[in-house]
Amino acid sequence: MRLTEFHQLVQDEFGEGRAQWIIQSQVIPGYERTSAELIESGVDPREAWRGLWLSLIHISEPPRL
Repeated sequence: MRLTEFHQLVQDEFGEGRAQWIIQSQVIPGYERTSAELIESGVDPREAWRGLWLSLIHISEPPRL
């Protein structure tokens, strides 16, 4: 997954206003890092998206991939 696709998925699911905040602040259980930190360290954005989704599943609709 391209980084631009990751950002678009987050914006589509959580809104443009909250997307960047979620990427920068939501710590993903199991990784103990944010999706931004995961991607920066070389983790595929698709894996970061899955982790982010699983950590927030209770507040939104299922993701589209």
